[in-house]
Amino acid sequence: ELEGVEKVAMANGALGVALSGAGPTILCLARDGEGQKLATLLSAGLHGMKVVPLQMDLIGSRIYKENSSKIKSDVM
Repeated sequence: ELEGVEKVAMANGALGVALSGAGPTILCLARDGEGQKLATLLSAGLHGMKVVPLQMDLIGSRIYKENSSKIKSDVM
């Protein structure tokens, strides 16, 4: 199924496709603003699979104090 997802994703603007670990997650990277279009297209054509559009975390690692939501350090 990876090859099928890769073929459809790359033909529709994906920057890359990768298998996460041993599976079953397949990751497709898209340019900002194009991910939802790609997710909708993949959802329509991939029956039995769940497509979840995600945003990239641009902040990086954070350290939180125990029992607190305040950030001790933004980036490691």
